[in-house]
Amino acid sequence: YEVVKTPIVTGYVADQASVTGEDKPVNQTYTVTYTKLGKIIPNDENGQPIPKAPTPTYNNDPKDPTKGGETPVPNIPGYHSEVPTVTPDPHNPGKDTPVKYVKDDAKATVTFIDDKTQQTLTTTTLAGKAGEVIDFTNAQGQLTKYENDGYVVVSNEIPTAETKYDTTKDDGAMPSQTYVVHLNHGEETVTPDNPHHPGDPI
Repeated sequence: YEVVKTPIVTGYVADQASVTGEDKPVNQTYTVTYTKLGKIIPNDENGQPIPKAPTPTYNNDPKDPTKGGETPVPNIPGYHSEVPTVTPDPHNPGKDTPVKYVKDDAKATVTFIDDKTQQTLTTTTLAGKAGEVIDFTNAQGQLTKYENDGYVVVSNEIPTAETKYDTTKDDGAMPSQTYVVHLNHGEETVTPDNPHHPGDPI
């Protein structure tokens, strides 16, 4: 009897790995049924599908047309998965597999610079999650403190509109989102009529 291996069809699995013909001198026809392989479904931390995320079909097992093969999970900007690959259920390779993704940590910085001394006064680091709104409250509080100390604002990059953390991974020392506030020492004209601090010599 002649054994004929079932061909591998990308994205599909066969219901049998091979067929064995009968030892007869006649043409013989055998039917092999293929069904679609399942997909990886990226879900967020609440178990909901991530909008616009890729949903790749499983790879084929290169040695067995009846099975799906190990498949890398897709890269989704702003998210990461705790599993690098998925291997479909060998008994049900057409079943989709939900994969949990979590949002990446994200940072932004606001740096305050004294333009007169060209020195950095301080850098405020803000932390959150990719895609979430940045809370600039601490940076605004720092700016108010400097203004109360007599500084005046030369330029201010702190956004006034709602701004979100981007999806670039902040793996290095400097995050992808940085803002700078330039300050200068305030000046006040002192005259006999406006001594600033009464009793001080003019």
